[in-house]
Amino acid sequence: MIGIAVFVVTLCAACTSGISPTHVEFERGSRGVVPCPAMVDRGYSASDIEAIYWFFVPEGSSHSPESIITYFRGVTTHQSSNTERYDIQNTSLVITNVTGSAAGTYSYRYLSWLKVSEDGSDEVSEKVSCKSKRPKVSLYIDDQLSYEGTDSSKTVEVPSDTAELNLTCRVEHAKPAVNISWFVWFPILNRWEEIPAKPRVQPASCETECFFVNGTFNSDVTFKASLERNNLTFKCVAHTSRLEDIEVTIIKTQNDIVTADPQEVTDRDSLGLGEPTPMTNCTYSMSILIILLIATSLLVVGCTCSFIYLLFFFSCMV
Repeated sequence: MIGIAVFVVTLCAACTSGISPTHVEFERGSRGVVPCPAMVDRGYSASDIEAIYWFFVPEGSSHSPESIITYFRGVTTHQSSNTERYDIQNTSLVITNVTGSAAGTYSYRYLSWLKVSEDGSDEVSEKVSCKSKRPKVSLYIDDQLSYEGTDSSKTVEVPSDTAELNLTCRVEHAKPAVNISWFVWFPILNRWEEIPAKPRVQPASCETECFFVNGTFNSDVTFKASLERNNLTFKCVAHTSRLEDIEVTIIKTQNDIVTADPQEVTDRDSLGLGEPTPMTNCTYSMSILIILLIATSLLVVGCTCSFIYLLFFFSCMV
């Protein structure tokens, strides 16, 4: 599964500036614009700024900030050897091609024409979002795969004698790892209840198209469902992600239809038994008419016992 990589940028200025943190996301391989939050908060435009300096420290590095690009009186100067990676647009920092190596701390210092100076920093972290709209759900009965898919709502029929089954919800190629949970619907309480199950997280492997897979994780959570009652509905939820929920309803099938043994049918035909001949509509109607006439006569003379006997005799004939 190919993922969509996104950079999560938490922007915050120096404590003395009182700038509120903001959040920006960039897709890996795209062009990302990192604004200067202090300028946005102060209402400055590019025409108000004489100079702005951008610095970078890679994620996990203890080195001093490296100057990467500057803007001074309308002129942009690249300080980094990778001149094609960064640019400045209206004093905002532009990452021309977002990759994993862009994660880290971006700090800035700007100077207005009124000689007002302010510092700040942008914490940039990488995020890889799953391309699929929903997690993948798998259903196993006796270790045999019965259903697998990403339908938002799915009804699965299982044999009537199924006592339990395993349900797995899985999200692939995500960073950070997605937290997954299973819920079960209780109609009486009219609410969902979370099922206690511990998710498993493993590094994703890759053979081809690794640009969106390297450094990501696969998450899954499995639980054993006891089918004590019919028509159970479960829901898989991927927390803190854009993935939609998936609902799976388990329905037990009715008892199997029992068909006649072919050998038994053959034996009946060979003996000339065949199937019983049904009573025709005409014969049945005439019999009913005769019984009604006799019953009326008996009722007139009050012979109730004889009437019951005739009814029993007719039922035996039918």
